[in-house]
Amino acid sequence: MYIINEKNKIMAVKIKVDNTVQIIRPTDGVFTVGEVHEHISKKIEPVNFDYIWLLYDDSGRKKKKKLNEIASLIFGMEIYGDTLIIPTEQLPDEWNVFQEESQKYRPEEIDNGVLLTIQKTIQAYRMLGDKDVSKVSIKEEWTYHHEEFQENKSAEDVADFYSSVYNYISKNPKEFKSNNIIFADSYTLIKISNNSEQKKIVESMIEHFVQLEEYEKCSLLKNIFLENQ
Repeated sequence: MYIINEKNKIMAVKIKVDNTVQIIRPTDGVFTVGEVHEHISKKIEPVNFDYIWLLYDDSGRKKKKKLNEIASLIFGMEIYGDTLIIPTEQLPDEWNVFQEESQKYRPEEIDNGVLLTIQKTIQAYRMLGDKDVSKVSIKEEWTYHHEEFQENKSAEDVADFYSSVYNYISKNPKEFKSNNIIFADSYTLIKISNNSEQKKIVESMIEHFVQLEEYEKCSLLKNIFLENQ
């Protein structure tokens, strides 16, 4: 799955109006104002919650953007449109925001904490019988990075993951070829970022299945990949 390592651990949590919770990264070190605008809007309302900042379009309602059910539930106010949750140290340098206490937690610890908070809050409201919350279904979206995956996962984890990816790709070749989706279920969606990553995972999976002498799987993967060229 998506792996975080010390080389590239800067990220944020994006909560989308379709109830997808996505981990995103800046293209170069820290988030720029342009990247924040691209994800949210040029008119941003930043709100501080201890070690994190909530960024959203403060004119989202006037623009008739959809209500962000998850973000509204978590933060206790009506929020319209997509939102970003960013650790203080990952905010754009131009904003000149610094909190010494924000260095207490690593970015990935904050992101994992946010995801866990979202899940537990939804579960708690469902147990209380909240009818509106019962309709909310969270789907986490991850981006697969091949080198990081290979560096951080055990052989057993790799085998389990490749098995799941193969089962999905073999049944959904169009999603793989057209949308770079390598796995999806009711709660999780995993994508690869580009054709180079697509080639790497296919070649690695073929090598894995050759070692297991599962040649039919190798043949199917080759066919699916070649059709995409």
